[in-house]
Amino acid sequence: MPTAPDPATPAIRAQRRPWRLTAFMVLALLLVWLRPMDQLAERYTDQGWKRALTTFAAARLLNGALSLAREVEVTGTVLGVGGSFHPGAVLAPVDELVEQFSSLMLGATLSFALQRLVQQIFSAWPLCLALSVLLLAWLAWAWRRPAAPPRLLAGAALGLLCLRLLVPLTALGSEAVYQGFLAPEYEQAQARISAVKTPELPPATAGEGWTDRARAWLGQAPELARQLGEIKAQAEGLVEHLVRLAAVFLLQTLVLPLAFLWAAWRGLRLLMPLGRNSKG
Repeated sequence: MPTAPDPATPAIRAQRRPWRLTAFMVLALLLVWLRPMDQLAERYTDQGWKRALTTFAAARLLNGALSLAREVEVTGTVLGVGGSFHPGAVLAPVDELVEQFSSLMLGATLSFALQRLVQQIFSAWPLCLALSVLLLAWLAWAWRRPAAPPRLLAGAALGLLCLRLLVPLTALGSEAVYQGFLAPEYEQAQARISAVKTPELPPATAGEGWTDRARAWLGQAPELARQLGEIKAQAEGLVEHLVRLAAVFLLQTLVLPLAFLWAAWRGLRLLMPLGRNSKG
């Protein structure tokens, strides 16, 4: 004897339809194709790259000025003329610190350039198309079959989605931290670096030998020593600012990207149950 259909069955099936998963997929596709974060992220990354490049150039100029002052004094000593005249030697510790800082800024500049390149790669339409196919395939599976989708499908879709959104989110978070906490320190330190003056060394003349050149240096020793002393005082006043600038760019180019990568990994692990239980 045929049984009467259960009137509660359509309601139960309607409740089991993957409405939450559908809303999640629609939001993900909108973020992928409308790119509301990408343009801001690209602009912020370009700004960070320009800041790092400006600081790197200023540090290299300062390093060159300090190294030149040191080299001039060492050359005079090697010639044996006025061997006790070596005021530039006091610049050695600061010069080494500035050189290390300039190397760090080169790394920060390359990091921003790499972030910009990664943004272009992960926002390219072939990757967005592949991600859309995976998301739609997952959604179609969830609507047509009661069983959970294949683990490989859900994992690939969520992993690619996290990578796609992680890059602009990292740039946005980095810029928010910079604007909120680091911008005043950067501007002040950058101004201090650019304000350091180089020594005015005696110009060389045609036909002048090394002995005459060394005597000219010695003749202006008090003035040159005064200039070098001013440079040393200015450079030593920059030590704290150099350390702060190093912390700023390490935070933007290393700490925050790693923190966002860890957060993305944790978020991916939290979203994996959605793939195993896509109904509801």
